[in-house]
Amino acid sequence: MRPWIVCWRKTIASPINLPLWDNSAVDGYAVHSSDVADANENSPIHLRVTATVPAGTAAGVRLEPQDVRRGFSRVRRSPKARDAVVMQEDTRPHHEGYIAVEESVELGENIRRAGDDVTKDEIVLRSGRVLGPAQVGMAAAVGLAQLTVYPRPRVGRVGDRRGDRRAGGGCCRPARFTMRIVMRSVPW
Repeated sequence: MRPWIVCWRKTIASPINLPLWDNSAVDGYAVHSSDVADANENSPIHLRVTATVPAGTAAGVRLEPQDVRRGFSRVRRSPKARDAVVMQEDTRPHHEGYIAVEESVELGENIRRAGDDVTKDEIVLRSGRVLGPAQVGMAAAVGLAQLTVYPRPRVGRVGDRRGDRRAGGGCCRPARFTMRIVMRSVPW
């Protein structure tokens, strides 16, 4: 039996957007897409790197034209930030404090928008369904610390000890074995 698998009682809507904010989907450089519209491997665009922002933090640096900010996936995108992210694989160091961008990006490219995965008030868990690891992870992701679940059913079996008599005096109890397998296969 798997004691952690139960059914929850009520349908749950997400109280938040996931992700919570616009953020970088890749490790790379926040740019204005028009600054790198003509970039390619044979004719790279050279841009100055003005800041490096760790994953999961806000990017509070204001960027001037032709400046970029290096960031890692999940860097929060501020409203004044650039409108796309160039993957770091599409760049190379140029000289001290500058990079060469070798691929253009479209407006909004490599940016994960707030609510792309789950929107506020979207149903994330339906009542009466089996609660497994993925559902527990979703509940945690939307900020739920506790879930109300149905109690796990207790099952008893009533039978006699006689079983079925076979020719030759042998005894067989197929229901005993069948019910044991059935009860183990139900994901309670």
